[in-house]
Amino acid sequence: PVRARDGTILKLKDVAKVSIGSEKILGYHLIGKEAGLVITAHKQASAKMNEVMPRIYEAIEYFKDDYPNIDFDVTQDQSILLNAGIGNLQTSLLFGGSFAFAVLFLFIGSVRLPIIIGISLPLSVVISFLLFRIIGLIDNSIIVLDNITRHRKEGLPLIDACVKGVNEVMSALISSVLTTLAVFVPLIFLSGITGALFFDQAVSVAIVLGVSLLVAFIVLPLLYRLFFENSKKKYADDSKGFLFIYGLYKKAFGFTLRYKAPVFIVLFLMIPLAILLGYLLPTAGLPEIEKTETQVSINWNEPIEVHENRRRILDFFDAIPYEVAISESDIGINQFLLFQGNNSVENALIYFMFPNMDEKKKAEEYFREYFSLRFPLATLEIEDAPNAFDQLFASDKPYFEARFRNLGRGELIEWEKIEPLAYKAARFTNDSVPIFGDGLIRESVLQLNINSDKIRLYNLNENDVKEKIKNSFSNYLVTEIKRFGEVTPVVIRDVNDDLSNTLKRVTVRNNQNGIYTLDQFIDYEFTQDYKYLTASDNGVYHSIIWDNLENEQALSNELVKLAGSNNLLVDFQGRIFDDKENLRQLIFILIVSVVLLYFILSAQFESFSQPIIIVLTLPLGLGGAFLVLLTMGESLNIMSSIGMIVMLGIMVNDAILKVDTMNRHMQEKLGAQGLSRKLATSALYNQLLEEAMMRAGTIRLKPILMTSITTILALLPVVFSSGLGADLQRPLVYSVIGGLTIGTFTAIFFIPLAYWYLQKKRV
Repeated sequence: PVRARDGTILKLKDVAKVSIGSEKILGYHLIGKEAGLVITAHKQASAKMNEVMPRIYEAIEYFKDDYPNIDFDVTQDQSILLNAGIGNLQTSLLFGGSFAFAVLFLFIGSVRLPIIIGISLPLSVVISFLLFRIIGLIDNSIIVLDNITRHRKEGLPLIDACVKGVNEVMSALISSVLTTLAVFVPLIFLSGITGALFFDQAVSVAIVLGVSLLVAFIVLPLLYRLFFENSKKKYADDSKGFLFIYGLYKKAFGFTLRYKAPVFIVLFLMIPLAILLGYLLPTAGLPEIEKTETQVSINWNEPIEVHENRRRILDFFDAIPYEVAISESDIGINQFLLFQGNNSVENALIYFMFPNMDEKKKAEEYFREYFSLRFPLATLEIEDAPNAFDQLFASDKPYFEARFRNLGRGELIEWEKIEPLAYKAARFTNDSVPIFGDGLIRESVLQLNINSDKIRLYNLNENDVKEKIKNSFSNYLVTEIKRFGEVTPVVIRDVNDDLSNTLKRVTVRNNQNGIYTLDQFIDYEFTQDYKYLTASDNGVYHSIIWDNLENEQALSNELVKLAGSNNLLVDFQGRIFDDKENLRQLIFILIVSVVLLYFILSAQFESFSQPIIIVLTLPLGLGGAFLVLLTMGESLNIMSSIGMIVMLGIMVNDAILKVDTMNRHMQEKLGAQGLSRKLATSALYNQLLEEAMMRAGTIRLKPILMTSITTILALLPVVFSSGLGADLQRPLVYSVIGGLTIGTFTAIFFIPLAYWYLQKKRV
């Protein structure tokens, strides 16, 4: 019952239409073309993705049993990326390990030594199964085993050969581990995600290299004795393959000894050329990953209802002539609890998965043509669908952003003033066309203007007028009926009327019971206004964004002049400034790493000049890595940087052992004759230097080649693999392969020549 003002009792049905209806729809989620319910699952930071996803799939199986009339499916499963990486790693370990052992059998004419390495390797891989970690582990094992075998060939008893073989290289191997850490550990002080990544890498490297040393010093001599104690053959002979390579090396090294100066000059000039190659490489955070998923964001820029939005999307789906594996759409207001984007019934977000990249590229071109012809007012953004790696590494910051402000208290800049300024700014760059930031996007809006003077004249309350306006254009909640856990809202819904009739029909009452319609106090108009308000600590701003630039400083200077001539302020933000800061940090930290490396080697060699030889080999390895990355069309990114550091660790180890071998040879030969550097004649000393160069090359050739070739072959499967995991690992592999192939080859000849010119005795 409803009581009228005169006391009459009426029923509600006499003055209103009462019915049960559905709540006003503000958004849809489409799976294909069918409406569906979507639930997003976010794992907690401490959870493991590979443990969470099986539980989700298990829950879905329960849902299928409980609701047989409903279809359930999982889309955009981010654990696929992780599983792809693990799958590629397992494949690479299997094939790469097989290739590596094949090389060991090729170089060593015995079955026993490769088996010893095969036993020692898993002991350390248990600690860390990252692919590139195998590099350091095999390196130490090969060096120790080769040194023990060499002493057996020279006639030492088995136990003495094992002891001396380890002791001889122990200090050099410990120094090589310390120098590797000297390169790696300072990188953990980089800021942001890069520093966090390198922290994990540095800890892993420290643990694995430490364990590999213990295995090489303790387990390998023991295994060597067990395998050869009762063997008729005292040691493993060199294979025919290695003897052939050694013959070629002797000829090449003989040429190097005859023409020391020109060969050294050529190799030395390669150092600056190698560094210059780095400037030709593009830079990126993560390597390019082949993505067959696309995200299309649409803003119709028209005042339409969500039903019209849905109709347009369905028409768009019907018109697509290309094959689509999966499509999902969020139309209108997004109602996810954790959603942080912009909500509007005029927006639509569509996710596509295509069967291959060709279909994806064709479809994206078609999308642009379709919307430019059918809906010229619509704003369309097409980009790769974000995945777990993008969310981890990507930045929301634009590349370069100019923010314009008023000189006053931060009021909005009039569109008539900012629009021509934006187009003038576009003339300053040729390589990138600027785009309007959110603070420069406009949309059609309905603007209601309240006549406050007239409201006061008729003795009305302005808040009552505003409340009437609010209730007239939306559902007015009266109460809620709660029964057995169900909540049914009771709302007063406006009749379907146009704006003008609504304002004429809805009334407001003053204190004297005077009744007036809203149209007497309200004017309205459709106009264009800013869609978003963007502000920072300095106040409201309007931004112009560039995706790439050739000369950021020149553009900044021009924009400052342009802002000043329009009585505006401008400041600059963007990733370009973060990248410059990261680069400055990286250069400083690398300098610290080189200084640490130098002092460690100075203590090892008891010399201030000999560490320079090892430091100068590093650019040769980097040049090889840069050359391969450039040839293969890759960028300088986090993964390729990790590969370079791993590769430099191997090169440093080889260089340390080679210099250490030459030093020991010189000490032994001079000591045998009771001479020192000062007492020996120049001719004798320089002759011994040449012998030391040749002996170090002979002794260290096999371990260097075996380490490099086994590493390269162990990594090769990644080059020929496909998928997301391989895309991520490939730049790392290119860096290691390039550095070891070119860097190791040049270092074989550069190290002894540099040693000669630093150590030779002048007449």
